[in-house]
Amino acid sequence: MPRQGWRILGSIAYRHLFRRLPESLYISMSDRIAESLAALAAGVLAPLARPKVGARPARLKIGFISTNFGNHAVGQVALDLFAALDHSRFELHAISRWDRSAEPQPYHRRMRSAFDGFHEWGIYAPSEISRRVRALGIDILVDLHGYMDHASPEILACRPAPVQVFWLGHAGGLAVDACDYLICDAVTVPAGEERRYRQCVARLPEIYHCASPHPIAAPPTRAECGLPDSGFVFCAFNNPEKIDRAAFAAWMDILCASEGSVLWLSDPGAMASRSEYLRRAAAAHGVEPKRLVFAGWAPDKDTHLARHAHAGMLLDTFTLNASTTALDALWAGCPVLTMRGHDFASRIAGTMLHAIGLDDMIAADLPAYRAAAVRLSRDPAALAAIKSRLAANRATHPLFDVRRFARHFEMALETMWSKHMAGEKPRDFDVAPLER
Repeated sequence: MPRQGWRILGSIAYRHLFRRLPESLYISMSDRIAESLAALAAGVLAPLARPKVGARPARLKIGFISTNFGNHAVGQVALDLFAALDHSRFELHAISRWDRSAEPQPYHRRMRSAFDGFHEWGIYAPSEISRRVRALGIDILVDLHGYMDHASPEILACRPAPVQVFWLGHAGGLAVDACDYLICDAVTVPAGEERRYRQCVARLPEIYHCASPHPIAAPPTRAECGLPDSGFVFCAFNNPEKIDRAAFAAWMDILCASEGSVLWLSDPGAMASRSEYLRRAAAAHGVEPKRLVFAGWAPDKDTHLARHAHAGMLLDTFTLNASTTALDALWAGCPVLTMRGHDFASRIAGTMLHAIGLDDMIAADLPAYRAAAVRLSRDPAALAAIKSRLAANRATHPLFDVRRFARHFEMALETMWSKHMAGEKPRDFDVAPLER
């Protein structure tokens, strides 16, 4: 394989989250990626010295690599986390690979102020970024990006930090042998599934990532949203790329069984042909195409959250679940209906529902998913009870409790470092939940 051939395979590995490859092919491809990355990294940095057992810096230096310290799903989810971490125990550094300082939204400015050091290194090659991370003396390097671009895996492969972690960027792990840990939880990676991943599992209690609460604007009218004056509204604001045939067919069955209802989807924007394709597909399922309504682009998150007031529930996709989309809906008071998944990517919404006390919105299988959607669309009292429970649980359950999550995240970092300083190889571990 050419030295940079891993980039093509890395793109395919990312697309695997949307459309699954046969497992044997995916494993073989991951092996090739790992081999190519190891060859690229050879000789870039000298091997790290063995740790002095028992020594611990006053503040652990934690580095976070991302292009998304700003108005992006990753930036929005982690908006308040870095400020909530204990800066008396951790010195936080952002390794930014995309300058977002000109963005009009405040995400970048708020996040930037939470770091002890913010390093705009997007102009540098992965090998040079690796050298700079090593020179900073980073103890634990956390990659927030993975296959979503073509540099983070190369940086990790150079082993610039003693402990290296993958978290948050996308579902599952990486084909990088120099990455030690994958941060997850007991829903996304249940006990017994650890060997499905190249990284050791660092299992957080309750949820593998929470979300920052966000202001919600006054709701627009149904007419302003392009919705009919009456009828039940199912929404599916997921990235349109996540919609596969199985999910779409289930949604059409639900519309057929829910008279007068509509399905509210994200506008594909520049890919306008996709909306026409979906309308034609709806007609092929016997659904009037105008029952698919496309939500236009919202200028800010406040406005997007506000329009959830008109949605009865969000219907999740199956292969790759809603992530930030599900968090937005739940924070805005809109229940999410998902189906029990079989891997990390198909369990994301399930772990969020579990963390906010709505396990009954996780359907066991496809027939149960369809039946639950239809039943709740016909039973306003039952749906109102779920919405009432969701409203109460937002303030009492872990999903939006950033400070509690920060304590658990800190415990994971401390455990990783303790194992390293004891001369142990990385191994799976679970973080015990704090008492409430």
